[in-house]
Amino acid sequence: MIFHMPACSGCGNCSMACSFHNEGEFVPAKAAIRSVERDDGQGYLISFSQESDEERLACNGCKECVKLCVPGEDLENIIMEYMEKRNNTGQPG
Repeated sequence: MIFHMPACSGCGNCSMACSFHNEGEFVPAKAAIRSVERDDGQGYLISFSQESDEERLACNGCKECVKLCVPGEDLENIIMEYMEKRNNTGQPG
């Protein structure tokens, strides 16, 4: 699932926090959250993985990423929206 976050700078702290919290090491490629540069406009797109596989974790809504995010309140609101949409579609957590 992808959300637009105008205040995101694309620093990658969210991916680092996610991977360390869930894997015990800094492997942002495995993170359930990623910031993706937009082709136009301000901010970044925030991508959440809905299912785990060998390459990427699924977002469980732990909000560990919010702790290292400068515009953390924006990210926390996005995670709440993600969890609501995921729960409404019956996706596993």
